Amino acid sequence: MKTRGLSWGVGVIAIIAVLLLVSFPEIESDEWRGDLHPSDVQESEPIEPGHESRNLVGEKDSGPSHPPSSTPGASQEVTKNISDHFDGLKEGDDEKRYRQLMRLKEEMFSQPSSTASHQIRAFLASGQDLDLGMPFAVEEGGTLQIGDTLRVNLLDWLGQIDPVAAAEESQVIYQTKDSPEEWAVALRNTVWGGRLQDQEWEAREEVRVRIVEMLDHEPWRENPTAGYLESFDAVVYSRSREAVAVLMNYLHPEQPDILAAASRRALNHLAEIDGLLLLDTFQKNEWRNIDPMERAWFYAKLADPGPEAQAVLKTYVQSVSQVEAEEFLRLYPNFSRGYSHSLLTPFHTTRGATFAQLEQFSRTALAPLVQSP
Repeated sequence: MKTRGLSWGVGVIAIIAVLLLVSFPEIESDEWRGDLHPSDVQESEPIEPGHESRNLVGEKDSGPSHPPSSTPGASQEVTKNISDHFDGLKEGDDEKRYRQLMRLKEEMFSQPSSTASHQIRAFLASGQDLDLGMPFAVEEGGTLQIGDTLRVNLLDWLGQIDPVAAAEESQVIYQTKDSPEEWAVALRNTVWGGRLQDQEWEAREEVRVRIVEMLDHEPWRENPTAGYLESFDAVVYSRSREAVAVLMNYLHPEQPDILAAASRRALNHLAEIDGLLLLDTFQKNEWRNIDPMERAWFYAKLADPGPEAQAVLKTYVQSVSQVEAEEFLRLYPNFSRGYSHSLLTPFHTTRGATFAQLEQFSRTALAPLVQSP
């Protein structure tokens, strides 16, 4: 895998500076901060396709998208608009190349959707690419602030311009494992395209399979890039128990800190959305590799007031050490959260119960179960 360029110019640094991770108050990590930035809290509905918020386009073209031309001469002509930007994207400092990329983006978004979609797909089919030496960074709504290569940016734009065509292109991306960044955007595009065709269930199943395949790919796991780490949000979206178990393993002290930090972020997000699924996966995997204090943190995030959740917590405090149970009681209810933009699932404020309700349950039903020494 080729190394991504990391040297930024002053202009790009100013643009990207907001993309910093806000650490979790109780579980902090200094690793993998560069691609994350604070966002407004949103409801836990899947992110809608970004094409509806395009600010560089007038009316969205309603014509159908077309596959790339199979005629060599025609293909070269179709990709000319993109290829014409090559020299500008290769030369100058980072700020100049960023401006050139934004000019290309404006050209793509100012055309009818079918035209831009055709051009982008033809260029992707040509196999050409250019390493931009810029960071892979997600912004609000699941779109990219910027991608590390020209192809990644084009895939991101295609998902906004023509989600159905982008979902089709994802199937091409899945045939090879050339870039974890391309796979991360392809996962998002699969969902956006499926949703527009009333096939989100099928899209979710596809993501469920693909994210496990992605996590299991050893070269990517051993050299995790920003795109690989951002793809962990697909675990949250798909609710894949197999993938959750993989992220649990990444919390093991012997795993690289960067994998642990990204896994913790995703599992905290899942705990906000479906805490029972997360804890059930913990139990079925016998809580392997989970530090007791960290396990207490995750259990304390279960804000579901229902009888099933209450039964889970009662069983938990009676089956762990007193030290862990007391740590859990100190944290519960754990309404702490970290904020960042994600490819598929925004953070949310929905709670099943108020802090006061859960605190009363803790005091009257859970605390008496923790025996004094």
